[in-house]
Amino acid sequence: ITIATVFDLAKKNGWQGWSPPAADEGGNETTAIDPAAYRVSFSNIRHRQWLYGVDLVRGDITVTASPGGAGKTSLAIGMTVCIATGKALLGERIWGGGDLKAMYINAEDSGTEMRRRVLAFCQKHTIAEQDISRLYVAGTDDPRVQRLSFLRTVEKNASALDLTGFKQLDSLLVALRPDLVILDPLVALCGGGNTNDNAAMSLVMRELKSLAIKFDCAVLIIHHTRKGGDLSN
Repeated sequence: ITIATVFDLAKKNGWQGWSPPAADEGGNETTAIDPAAYRVSFSNIRHRQWLYGVDLVRGDITVTASPGGAGKTSLAIGMTVCIATGKALLGERIWGGGDLKAMYINAEDSGTEMRRRVLAFCQKHTIAEQDISRLYVAGTDDPRVQRLSFLRTVEKNASALDLTGFKQLDSLLVALRPDLVILDPLVALCGGGNTNDNAAMSLVMRELKSLAIKFDCAVLIIHHTRKGGDLSN
């Protein structure tokens, strides 16, 4: 059977053919807008999908920032263990129940060093290895982390999104489907781009937000404050 025969049979059964897509005056393809989709309705407002206390929420981004050495990574490791075990070891409620998964991506320390720190936390809280089977860790020695970059430098030292890096992160999320993703630290995942460029970083955050929504997970970003900063400013 040929494609032409298929089309002939379809038309005999009432198919009217494809309609050309709507286009604006410049010839750009557009889609019809349904005003009803934008009206405010109180009947189907979804509650915030909290994951960990009121710090982490599905489909959204949380940033933990402080000067170096303040304990950001130690806190984040504790949060991942709490999520993976379902135990409120740090006093924060774990929402949703079930077999929650957490993924920790560290672009500053090796996977071996991260496992040492996870082990220390688990020993402190009497957590066995089999209890953290839903915790995934990747460090600087992982090729996927080495290829993970959200920004790239273009001409005149300007910064632009590195879409290849976001595809890399997307593939990890597809494979592991974590409920929590930790990215530590932000600067090491920006490929030498300027993290003080508000325009570029707003695009980075928008892409990360899209992934959080797509995979219905919480994203926690670990970020260093500027050099010379301290806990009082």
